[in-house]
Amino acid sequence: MRIDLSPDEINEMIPMPVMVKIPTKTLGQSGWKQIWTYLSEPTKYKLVGNWFIHLPNGMKLMFPDGFEFDGASIPWYLRWMMTSFGPLLRGAIVHDFGYRYNFLFRWDGNQIAIERGKLFFDDLFKDIVLWTTGIVALANVAWAGIRAGGDASWNKHREEEL
Repeated sequence: MRIDLSPDEINEMIPMPVMVKIPTKTLGQSGWKQIWTYLSEPTKYKLVGNWFIHLPNGMKLMFPDGFEFDGASIPWYLRWMMTSFGPLLRGAIVHDFGYRYNFLFRWDGNQIAIERGKLFFDDLFKDIVLWTTGIVALANVAWAGIRAGGDASWNKHREEEL
């Protein structure tokens, strides 16, 4: 999806969120358990304050204060070349929220995109990565990864709703 907006305009519409790291639960564990927990548990952050974004497609979204997320789920063997909290971050937050709840919030707090499903949130992730980075190959590769590997996460959250 081509857009004719400058990087400054995009960064104003989809700003970086204010967030804090949630400490990894290594305190009080034995040495090997600490190392295992550190290496195997995903790094998690939470939003500080509501995060408001205005997408080039016209959607005005709000993500609530305290929402916890783990960024882009990069397989351990690819983490040497990409970080969970790098260029995929803004798309990953929207994607994580959509996967967890299967809806989004408008700026006024009302729900939209209700029950749109996995494909919708996968495509929205790709669009946001493309809008915020301009790197077509990155957006396509990341999108292919979540299309191929996102079923387990999507299904896990649907089971939690029961």
